[in-house]
Amino acid sequence: MRASASSVRLFNRIAFVLHALDSLAALRARIDALSLSPEESVAALGRMIAGLLAVVFEAADAASDPEISRALVALFNFMQGKELAGQERATGVAGFALGACDTARQQRMTDLVEAQARCLELFAEFGEPDLILRWHHALPVPEAAEFERLRGFAGRVGASPGLSVEAGERWFELATMRIDAMREIEMRMTERLAALCTRRIADAEADLSRHRTTLDGLAALDDTDTTSMAVFFSAPAPSSEQASNECAGDSAATVLDEGMGATLGRSVLDLVQAQAQRIQRMSDELAAARAALNERKIIERGKGVLMAHRGLTEEQAYRLMRQTAMDQGRRLVDVAESVLALGAMLGGAERDKPAR
Repeated sequence: MRASASSVRLFNRIAFVLHALDSLAALRARIDALSLSPEESVAALGRMIAGLLAVVFEAADAASDPEISRALVALFNFMQGKELAGQERATGVAGFALGACDTARQQRMTDLVEAQARCLELFAEFGEPDLILRWHHALPVPEAAEFERLRGFAGRVGASPGLSVEAGERWFELATMRIDAMREIEMRMTERLAALCTRRIADAEADLSRHRTTLDGLAALDDTDTTSMAVFFSAPAPSSEQASNECAGDSAATVLDEGMGATLGRSVLDLVQAQAQRIQRMSDELAAARAALNERKIIERGKGVLMAHRGLTEEQAYRLMRQTAMDQGRRLVDVAESVLALGAMLGGAERDKPAR
């Protein structure tokens, strides 16, 4: 049932995105013609980007292969980090152009920086080591230091000599270099994910072919002389000593050794144990990936409850949960779960109010 529900959500997301992409050319034409306000343009493009991110998220949730699931979790968080980096670039440019940063813009910059850090931490947890290393060296050291210095100016409240048009141009240049580096890493992740899926499909087709060959072979046995196969299904009667050992509950290794020989018996047991360990590792990896996705879902739902009951924006709701988690020394997801529980109680209380 869970896999089916996840697949339905994934297909719905894909359908939404395909429809949005079909209308992208018309949207760009309206933006070029200035028939939409900047806010309307940003909102429309934001919905499309959110839809694309949702496709990756739902695909990760529906995936049953641990390696694919891990790759999708890493890709989703890195893609979202890149989108937040673009928003940070635009917010910073506005501050540099005005020569001052007010409290609202400063808070916006802080939220964007922290949100990027969260996304990139999860990317570092689930991504491939070489891509993580590439991200750490996305900008040369001098440029990275200059970017952080300008980031500090852009997020500082009040007027500042560092907030100038010239500094803003340099900020835009460095932020663009950073985003371009992220785009290259994103493309590599996407290519590797596609290659991994291709290998998994090929493996599945090969398994199916082997199974068909096995079934054909079993069917062919019906046409053979069954007496010639008797040797494989008959065994000498056990001696009294063997019978007593079996009654005493000898290990599976003893039984296998008697039927197949000591060397082959141990090989089969080693194979079974190795397979069990591999399956356990895969289960652990899949559980870790899904736990990260589940925490993300809980936090998003917690923000939704606060937005509905407190009239907060998404950023304000997240900021409130984050501050509560810091003040109480709790994890953000634990605070979100408490918000959901309280939201359920408030919802029930509202339903129980007498009609006026």
